[in-house]
Amino acid sequence: MTVYDIYPWHRTAWERLQQRVASGRLAHGLLLTAPAGAGAETFARQFAASLLDAAGSERSTALLAAGSHPDLMIQQPEEAGKAIKVDAVRELIEFVSLTAQYGARKVAVILEAEALNRHAANMLLKTLEEPPAQSQLILVSAQPALLPITIRSRCQVVDLTPVMDEQAERWLQQETGGKQADSGLLLAISGQAPLAARDLTGEDGLPLRDQLIVDLADLRAKRSDVVAVAERWNKAGALSVYRWLYRLTRDLVRCRVLDASAAINRDQSQRIANLTAGLSLRQVINYHDLVIKNYRLLTGPTNPNSAVLLEDFILHWQGTVETQQP
Repeated sequence: MTVYDIYPWHRTAWERLQQRVASGRLAHGLLLTAPAGAGAETFARQFAASLLDAAGSERSTALLAAGSHPDLMIQQPEEAGKAIKVDAVRELIEFVSLTAQYGARKVAVILEAEALNRHAANMLLKTLEEPPAQSQLILVSAQPALLPITIRSRCQVVDLTPVMDEQAERWLQQETGGKQADSGLLLAISGQAPLAARDLTGEDGLPLRDQLIVDLADLRAKRSDVVAVAERWNKAGALSVYRWLYRLTRDLVRCRVLDASAAINRDQSQRIANLTAGLSLRQVINYHDLVIKNYRLLTGPTNPNSAVLLEDFILHWQGTVETQQP
């Protein structure tokens, strides 16, 4: 992507922010929110670049293109599931307090801002309350509700959730070479996140989902071996499997509360609804909660055995172990 190649569903937000920049009404703190896979990180990086490239310096432009601009800092968790700690925020605060080397602005971006731990968030709050002159803080979060209300209240919130479905569908058709006839289905499954929807066309996308539906039916009917299925799921990627289990068990709940037409995976709605046969609403809710609990363990700091967590869900799903509210 070039510096200003904005995703089509973000153009309106981009133009509004650029108008704020031009009129001098841009808040020192911005909070960009959107579901994961909606392109908020790309938007943040490009908007930061536009702020630093405003002076039009050839040297500044070259540094931005190389990803080494001295007036831009990007902080994020060191590893998936890890917190952003005080030291990272302290470094960021020191950075924005220094004089800009090009132009008159320092820009700091925090990706996955919901990962800020309590102490780091408190330290950042002080800077948001009394920002250094000509500094710009840009926070990006797919789960803004996890941020302290004090942080959110000090930022101008910009919702980047795609709202132009036709634009997103056209983009998705172009990205997939027109091979996916139902772009609307992919967007619905991904939570209206076009980049995530594009990824659903890969090996761990719809083909994996369809296999999981078959496996869940066979496991429930005791036609498959627990260990063999767990090994196959683990080989496919435990995180990918659990992401799909989250979507599928969510649809189980929707089908049990309403009917098959309520499934978001509408192309497999009847097969998903069939999985609820003989299950109570409480049971399907408990399966969904168990998936959430195990996914959080997989992405947390404890580094659990992924095969064991997959077996854990399978045993509960088979009824070998009684599922209680996690």
